Amino acid sequence: MVTGLQLGYTIIFGLYASFLYIRTGHLIAPLVAHIYCNFMGLPKLSSRRSGMVTLASIMGFLGFLCFLFPMTSPDLYNDRIDSCSCWHGYCSWRQEAVNSQNVIRG
Repeated sequence: MVTGLQLGYTIIFGLYASFLYIRTGHLIAPLVAHIYCNFMGLPKLSSRRSGMVTLASIMGFLGFLCFLFPMTSPDLYNDRIDSCSCWHGYCSWRQEAVNSQNVIRG
């Protein structure tokens, strides 16, 4: 049972870390998330005040979902000077293709 919990938690975190790296294009985002996860540990699922714990867990999860895409927008992490909105540089390739098509048609 413990092994299954650890495997599930590791798979979910691996997916999240991959998502962070792909969205931001920087290794620092999944690194910080990993440090934070190691510091916090697994969430406590039982408590004397189970109603408060449940409410806090639901509110935290909803906040996470609400801010997931806005806080990982590639526009926030783009440090290129050519104003390309994607971190991997495909915008310049696309622009070159459009320019070459215009020359051919031209």
